[in-house]
Amino acid sequence: GSVRIFGHDPRSQCSHLAFVPQKIDFNPAFPATVFEVVAAGLYSQLSPMKRLGAVEKSAIHQALETVGIEDRARDKVGDLSGGQQQRVFLARALVSDPDLLILDEPTSGIDGRTTEAICCLLGHLHQDQGISILMVTHDLHSIRDHAQRVLLLEGGGLRESSPQGYLYQNRYMQPGK
Repeated sequence: GSVRIFGHDPRSQCSHLAFVPQKIDFNPAFPATVFEVVAAGLYSQLSPMKRLGAVEKSAIHQALETVGIEDRARDKVGDLSGGQQQRVFLARALVSDPDLLILDEPTSGIDGRTTEAICCLLGHLHQDQGISILMVTHDLHSIRDHAQRVLLLEGGGLRESSPQGYLYQNRYMQPGK
């Protein structure tokens, strides 16, 4: 088989998508600032010798504002909490203005309040900016009020594809599951 994203092979047309990994093992001693990490999301779009211009810097500040950490731009990433670091990596993905945002367990290891805030933010990105979001998660409860469609994978295949609401009435969402 083959995979197509927006009608193209994803290996040749990656500018339309962005990826946020589950957890980036970030060395707290690494001296990168929040601004610098988010700027790294633009490097694939810049020529090798081009420096960040006003347009790129504005996009970085906009991405930081979108995820609610614009006031931390000069801070070292290693000094941030896990939830704040996840927002930095989300901003790094958003700065490239993707059409599809793929997230692998974006709420893993963060508290319930931050999880809810990130899920709400993702909902706004979809609704307000038209970004399609594909999120891998084991925590169905965290997406309960946010997902439009839930795909359940089991044994290496698709077990079920259900619109929002359906899964919450069956055994997958019962207490203790």
